Amino acid sequence: MAHGGKCVMMKVNLQKYDTYLYDQRNQWSQYLAIVSAGKTVAYNYSNQGGKTYIDGILNENIIDKDLIGITHNITVVNSGNAKSYSPIIGTSFAKGNFANMSLYEFMLFPEIPSEDEIKKLNDVMGIEGGYVESPNYYWDAYGKKNTDTDRNLIADQVSKDVANALEVKNVGYNSESGYTDDNGLLLDGIEDHAVNTAIPAVTDFTVIAKREFPESTLANNQTFLIKGDAINGNNNVNSLLMECYFGGQNYIISFSSQQIIPLEESKISWVTPTSYNGNALTKGSGVDSVGLTIGGYKNLYRKAVLYKLMFYTKTIDQLSINMLKNLFERDELIDVTNPIFKKEEL
Repeated sequence: MAHGGKCVMMKVNLQKYDTYLYDQRNQWSQYLAIVSAGKTVAYNYSNQGGKTYIDGILNENIIDKDLIGITHNITVVNSGNAKSYSPIIGTSFAKGNFANMSLYEFMLFPEIPSEDEIKKLNDVMGIEGGYVESPNYYWDAYGKKNTDTDRNLIADQVSKDVANALEVKNVGYNSESGYTDDNGLLLDGIEDHAVNTAIPAVTDFTVIAKREFPESTLANNQTFLIKGDAINGNNNVNSLLMECYFGGQNYIISFSSQQIIPLEESKISWVTPTSYNGNALTKGSGVDSVGLTIGGYKNLYRKAVLYKLMFYTKTIDQLSINMLKNLFERDELIDVTNPIFKKEEL
C-alpha cells in the first residue's frame, strides 16, 4: 500500500509490551502509529490527538501491560495525520521494537467511522472478550424519570429480581431531588437515600460508582455508601463505609479499619478492602451485615447524585476496573451480556 489511513483496526494477542504493532509514518514526530508502551494509556503513545478503542469501547483507563496475553480488538483513529506513508505491521518505520504478537484481523480505513460504525465493525471482527469480571449487582439511574410508575426502584441489571433493586426513599421527585441531573438520581441531603436490605453480608468486595457531590458544606458522618448496617452506626458490622466525611477529611472504613484518604474528585470512584482509587487501604478485622445504603448513615444524609453503581462480592483485577471505568464514562446502560464480561461458570 502506498499510504495509510485515519482508522486502523487490529485483533491481536500481545506477548510483550514496548513494541510497535503498526506504523504509517516516516519520522518520529508524526502520527499515527500503534505502540504498546507499558504503563501509558493503551496504544495512545504515538497517537497524539487521536482516540483508541478496546473491543469497540473508548479507552481512557486501560494501560498496555494489562492487556498482555489477552486477545482483544484495537481501533485507533486520528484525523490529524495530514500525510501518511506505506504502512508497516509488526514494527516501526525505523525497523525497531518488533512486536511479539498473534495478529488475527487487520482493517484500514481512509476516513474515521462513527461511534456506531466502530461498534458494528468490532462485532464483525468478533470480540474474543471474557476478561472483565461480571458484577454481582449493577444499578443504574440512566433513563429513569420522576414520572415513572416504578420511580422508587432502581433495578438490578444483573438479576432483574425486584428483591435486588435499590429502593429510593423520601425523594420529592421535583427540581430539588429525583431524576433531574443528566440521567442521575439527586439525593437532597435532608432525608433522601437509597437502600437494599436483602444483599447478604460479605467478606470481600469491589465497588465502582459514578457519583457526584454538589454540596458545599458537610456535617460529620455524612457518607456516600455503607455496606451493612447503616442505622445503628456501628462500623463493627460494616464491611465498608465509602467516602465518609468527618472533621474536614474523607474517611474510608474497610472492615472496621478507618483511614483518611483524599476524596476522589472525578465522578468515577472505586474501592476494594485494600485500595481506594489506587491508594492503599488496610483491611480490618470487622465483620459485615446484611444490606447496602446510598446517601444515609445513622440519621444523617449526604447530598449526592448517583448515576451508576456496581457491587462485587470479591476483589477484582485492575484490568476489569479500568474497563469498567471506560464503560462508566458513557451515558448509557451498560450491557452486562457484552462479550468482554466473563461468562458465569456452570
